[in-house]
Order: sequence, then structure tokens, then C-alpha cells
Amino acid sequence: METITINREFLNKIKANYLHYQREEENLSIYFTAESLHINRGTLFRIESGSLQISDDLFFTLLNFYDSYFSENVQSLHIVKQYIQRIFTAYCDFNYKKAGQLYDTFISQKSINHDTIDSYDFFHVMLLDFLNDILINKKMNEKALQLLNEYHSVFSDDEICILHILCAKHFCDKEAYQEALSHLNELNRYNQNENTIYYALDCYLRASICLRENQGFSTYRYTQKALDILNETLYFERIKFLKMYQAIALSLLKQYEEAELLYFNLIDAFEGKDQKFVCAIRDNLAWLYIQSGQYQQAITATHQAFQAGSDFFELYFNIPLACYFLHDNEQCLQEIGNIPAEKKDPYTKAFLDVLQNGIIGDNVQFECSVSHFLKQAENRNNPEMIRITLKIAAEYFETKDLERTVYYQKQLIALN
Repeated sequence: METITINREFLNKIKANYLHYQREEENLSIYFTAESLHINRGTLFRIESGSLQISDDLFFTLLNFYDSYFSENVQSLHIVKQYIQRIFTAYCDFNYKKAGQLYDTFISQKSINHDTIDSYDFFHVMLLDFLNDILINKKMNEKALQLLNEYHSVFSDDEICILHILCAKHFCDKEAYQEALSHLNELNRYNQNENTIYYALDCYLRASICLRENQGFSTYRYTQKALDILNETLYFERIKFLKMYQAIALSLLKQYEEAELLYFNLIDAFEGKDQKFVCAIRDNLAWLYIQSGQYQQAITATHQAFQAGSDFFELYFNIPLACYFLHDNEQCLQEIGNIPAEKKDPYTKAFLDVLQNGIIGDNVQFECSVSHFLKQAENRNNPEMIRITLKIAAEYFETKDLERTVYYQKQLIALN
């Protein structure tokens, strides 16, 4: 009888390939497997690559670990993944209270052995903690982000999309727009479908960045893309904010009638249901009238915003500003005096100084106050207030100093 000789190196390669296949089938990382079995990570890597001879004992130890892993831990893993999705869904509809409650419920679960979870699926629990930090605690754990990115292969594409969406949201809130955009660009590597919630949120966040940079056309385009997806969903909270963004974008594009109509529709839809949102809409409507030169309507809309319960700081200079452009100097000074001291934050006070000095008529004081406010408005990236201040300065010097008038008009033209 002929004896068949099997090359040991070839047999070792078969074992290595099989172990690698089994580990990936269970979606386990080399890091986790090595830590769980107290094996050096480099050793496990060389075993799977076939460059290190593996003993039969270690081969069967690894196989038994992979076989037992799924049955013992899949239920707990499923629970963690469910909570990640449910917390993200709460964020999608701006329900941060529910997101916090879900996280607290997860932490208090009696049926979950959290020590076991930490040992077998450290990264998913870390992702859950990370989401809670961003949404509820409003902070970013940079070390956790670095670790999550380093071991991203343990997550599904959906989980990676969630990670990048919430990182982008965090950086948008911090006005760190380049960092936000880098996460949104990374998101697009994992989400190629333009009909998903991830794409809608990508558009929403890009719209919010464009809006803060006063890019009317881009804001409108991104809000429309997001609405095309979300109109078929139940994410009503996010839809209403997208419509508000769209109205602001129309104002920036000087399509004032369309913006006004959209604001009126939003007021009709939410009056008596969501007063905080109605206040925000009335704030923006009052400002639309300032932008479009409808100063009497601006005064009326501002009073209505106050009656609705609005307490937005910049709302307080709407009426003095409207009175100033209506050349009602006495009423302008009276309205400035009526503003409560606690509402005169440095930004508001700096602008009110422009109005007061414009009425008093001291050229030096007026120009100092204009220069001081323009610096603050530039720091806030507020071109609309820069535009209005330059307009005030150009009109102020119109009958006083032709050279200064031309100077401010040129800046106004360059801004437009």
C-alpha cells in the first residue's frame, strides 16, 4: 500500500487559512481574540499568515473559542447593537431626552453582564458610550475616537456611518466646520445610497454649515435633497428645521416673498404646539423684514416674537434698527433705553453704540463704534450685520464726508 506524505508546511498553511476564516466569520478582531486568550497579537497574526508553526493544542483552543463565542455572546451583542441604533434614531428626530433615557436603561439592564460585554465586545460598548458623550454630555472623547477609528473593522457599515454623522454634528456645534466636513466626506465612503437616513443627515449638516457661512444657494440645495428623503419618513422634528433653514436660505437669496410664505406656513403649523420653535420662526421673520427694508413690518413682527415668548439676544436691536432706518431718532433712543441691561451682551451693546453715535453725530465716536462692531461681526462670521453696519456708515457720511461715504460704499459693494 502506497504511503501518502503531506508536507507539514502545506498543512500548517491550511490550518492558518481556516483559523483566519473562522475568526472573520465570527466578526472578531485579532486584538479581541488575542486579549481574550492571552496570546500575543503578533503571534496570532503570524499564525494566521502561516509564518509560524501552530501546535495542535493551540489550533483546537482557537477553534473551540470561535465555536463557543457566537452561542455565548450573540444575544448580548445584539442588545448593544440595538441600543446603538435606537439612540441614533432618537437623535434623528432631535429627541435627545429619549437618547439619554435609552442609554440609562442600557446601563441599568439587569439581564446584561456588563463585565462580560466589556471583555467580549469592548468596542461596541465604547461606541455606545461615545454616542452618549456627544449627544447628552456635549463633549468629544478624542482618545475613544482614535481607538474607534483604529479598530473600525469590528463595526458594520451602518455603525461607522453613525459614528461619522455624530462626530460631524459635534464639530458643527463647535463651529469647527473643516473637521465636520472631513467626517462627512469619510461617511460617503461607507454610504453610497442617496436614499438613506445617513445621506439625508449628511445633507442636513452640510446645509447647516452653508447656512452659517451665509451660502444661500448651497443651503437651499442641501435642504431640498434632505427633504426629498425625509418627507417619506416620520422624522417630523428634523423636517421642520430643514424647512426653517430653507426659508433662511431664500432670505439670503433675496427671495423674500417665498421666504415669508414659508415662515407663515410654519407658524400656522406649529402655533400652540411648539412655542419655542414658533419663537425661532418669528425671530427670523422679523429679521427678514429688516433685510428687505420693510421696517414697519419688522417692528410689528418683533413685538409678536416677544409676545410669543422669544428671548433671542439679537432680537433686541431689531426695533431700534428699524426706527433708525425710519429716521425716528427719538423713538430709536427710547427703544435702546428700554432694553434690559442683562440683554445688552457685548455684541448687542456694540451695535447699539453704532446707532446711538449715528444719532448723536460725533464723527470720531461714530467711526470708532463702527470699527469696533465690524470686528465683532467678523469674528462671529455675520456678513448680514456687516452689510447693515456698512450701509449705516455710508448713509451717515453721505452729507458729511464724501470720501468716507465712498470708502464704506466700496466695502459694501465688495461684500455683495
